[in-house]
Amino acid sequence: ALTLAACGDLASTPQQEATAVAISSPEPSVTTLGSGEGPLDAGRYRLDLDQLAGGGTGFPAVLATVPDGWDHIGGWILNRPRSGEEIPPVAAQFWDVDQVYGHPCQWGGTLVDPGPTVDDLAQALVDVPLRNAAEPSDVTLDGYSGKYLEWSVPADIDFEDCDEGFFESWTATGWASDRYQQAPGQVDQLWILDINGSRLVIDAFSMPYATADERAEASAVIESIKFER
Repeated sequence: ALTLAACGDLASTPQQEATAVAISSPEPSVTTLGSGEGPLDAGRYRLDLDQLAGGGTGFPAVLATVPDGWDHIGGWILNRPRSGEEIPPVAAQFWDVDQVYGHPCQWGGTLVDPGPTVDDLAQALVDVPLRNAAEPSDVTLDGYSGKYLEWSVPADIDFEDCDEGFFESWTATGWASDRYQQAPGQVDQLWILDINGSRLVIDAFSMPYATADERAEASAVIESIKFER
């Protein structure tokens, strides 16, 4: 069964009891999330993706504001859990995408290198079958340009019919390794950004049972994002 950790492959991320570590940063009272997991108070947090990856990614730290009721996993996933639901209705994740699965269900042996640019990745995602991907559009987030698109998981698909029971999207480097989807009917909003020559993907997903208020919270989290400079 898929669990909350199904937002991505966390096998390479050490689990810690501490959920966050306070450090000095440009904004006062900003807490840097560690590689553990746990609930968050409403407020502004720092996600140091480069540190989580062991350095060398070129990504600046991300600053994001979350409301009450959110939590984090691994310092790179922000979730809005709901009592009684195994999978959070909405979440925001950060990815350093490497290769793309050419087919999300019969994905064995289909990995392809999309190429190095934002446009390369956007086109590779649009070409994937079953995802009903929208045409990518230009987008800017905190001064960084890129492409925005939405894609989804078929509402009537049975993951048990897929290779190893997983519906796959891409592999990644750094702090995470594999993006597979959580359930039928899931919708992902993707911001593919060029960050000083490095490509960062922000993936905000919503489940079919997400309420308008929960979706609005997720949108507010994305809109709050700033990058340290």
